[in-house]
Amino acid sequence: THIHSYFSPDSESKIEDLILEAEKHECAILYISDHMDYLNGEKTNSYYDIQAFCLELDALQKITDVKLLKSIELGYDKKSLEIMNETVNSYPFDSVLLSMHRIEGISIFSSARELESDAEILELLERVLDTTLDALENFTNFDILTHFDYVVRYIPRKIWFLPHFSVKVEAILRKMIELDKCLEINTKAYEDLGVAHPQPMILELYFKLGGRKVSLGSDSHKVHDFQRNFSEAITLLQKIGFTEVYYYINRTAHSQKI
Repeated sequence: THIHSYFSPDSESKIEDLILEAEKHECAILYISDHMDYLNGEKTNSYYDIQAFCLELDALQKITDVKLLKSIELGYDKKSLEIMNETVNSYPFDSVLLSMHRIEGISIFSSARELESDAEILELLERVLDTTLDALENFTNFDILTHFDYVVRYIPRKIWFLPHFSVKVEAILRKMIELDKCLEINTKAYEDLGVAHPQPMILELYFKLGGRKVSLGSDSHKVHDFQRNFSEAITLLQKIGFTEVYYYINRTAHSQKI
């Protein structure tokens, strides 16, 4: 449910090549989910022509049996709620992904790398959690919450949300369940962290609280990575007790047994 194409500024993957890869692996559906981040209601460098994106997928659908699904990865920004909703409501997306890429307008990717002390890292982790809860309270026009502990990928030492912030993590997971949203298992993190996002302890807590909606997303930016580490993630999910993963068509959830 989370694959990038050349419409994202950090990917060069052609959609035709992604289709060929999907056909080779006998995939029935293929999501294309490109970056769209706003800041203070304005475009950023993570912006693309959605109309052109939709037209290209519609044209390519005519030459493949793989069902091409339109998705978008929206970066949360509290000062951009109006344009975020307008974007989602103006195009025929099958799914909408919500990500925390910035904290109060500052990129997590760049700021996390500059931290030195454990206290600074813990402060950033708490701010990410506060922003995530704020997002769930102010923007519900999405389907899947992506790479929940994405920040850990970039901090200099691997300090996790749990066990340090169990109360805030539980509050977020309970809100996700209340809103009937889906939690992404982002397998890109296996390359850097040896586990997926979110950390296993979070998945275990989510399941314990009654959460069952999870999706698999490779977050691939290269053609050959589009299903990377799925088998490891499925094994983990089964061990915890999950029996299904979810995907969306026309913003409606569907399940697939694992």
